[in-house]
Amino acid sequence: MKRIFHCFAAAVVILTAAVSVSAKEHSLHIVTTGDVHGSWFDRSYVDDNVPYSLMHVNHYVDSLRNAVGSENVLLL
Repeated sequence: MKRIFHCFAAAVVILTAAVSVSAKEHSLHIVTTGDVHGSWFDRSYVDDNVPYSLMHVNHYVDSLRNAVGSENVLLL
């Protein structure tokens, strides 16, 4: 009996989602971070180089969210 109920509930959820989807085209930007080893600061202490860091990731993601809307960006 529980299995039938779960199948019915799943069908209701799927059909509800299918009906509420509009015909409008949507876009989703998925951004993943590489291994930055916790490099937080935007400059190196040794040679004042600008390595890849979490500050650069933060700036990129913020600029992307401002450009396309924060609801269209997924950061993994």
